[in-house]
This record gives sequence, structure tokens and C-alpha cells, in this order.
Amino acid sequence: MRQKQLEKLFLGENKLTELDKGVFAGLEKLRFLDLNENFISTLSEAILKHLPRLLRVVMSDPTPEKKETDNPWDCQSLCWLQEEMKAGKVKFWRTTAGTFEPLCADGRRWDDLVCGEYFDKHLGH
Repeated sequence: MRQKQLEKLFLGENKLTELDKGVFAGLEKLRFLDLNENFISTLSEAILKHLPRLLRVVMSDPTPEKKETDNPWDCQSLCWLQEEMKAGKVKFWRTTAGTFEPLCADGRRWDDLVCGEYFDKHLGH
């Protein structure tokens, strides 16, 4: 299978600490991205910018036993992702175990994240 035809990419459980800007270049059909159980704390908008939408993403494993070994997300740096979700362009993977949304390192819940100040500063909203 050619790289451009790849629809699902499972990068979970790889001890990744960061993703480089061009890591997903050329993945024109990618619709599912699994990043759980790594050590990633932030994700730049530029990394996912060129991937097709609707994109389903696994950010963290919601099961309690995984919370200690999962990505320590700096959720404030993911405000751009919150906007993508509100626009219906990105969705978190959901199963009966829960929603695979970011587990915020500071203990906040993703649903409680307030990004107004971020958008005022970065986008002039």
C-alpha cells in the first residue's frame, strides 16, 4: 500500500515525546490518528494542518489504569484543536470505555478548557 493511501495510523505506546512538523506530509487520506500512551505534551496546529477533515484522533486513553502512563497534555496549547472540534473538523475517538480526549497535565478536564484569552492573543478575536 502506498503511503498516500494510508487511512489509519497507530502511533500509540511508542514513547514519543514530540512530533515534527512534516511527520504527516503526504498522508492525503488519513482519517484516524492514534497518539495515546506516549509522552507528548503539545501538538502544533501546523502538524495536523494538511490532513483531511473529518479527522478522528486518539489523544489519551480514558481508562484509569492508563492515566499515569499517558500523554501529559498542556491543554492550553491545544486551543486551536478545540476550535477544530467546534467546527466539526476533528473528533476524538469514542468507545464504551470513554472518550479518548486529552488528559490535561494540570488536572483540568478538556471540557472545562477556556480558550478565550488564547484566541484574543493569537487570532485577534
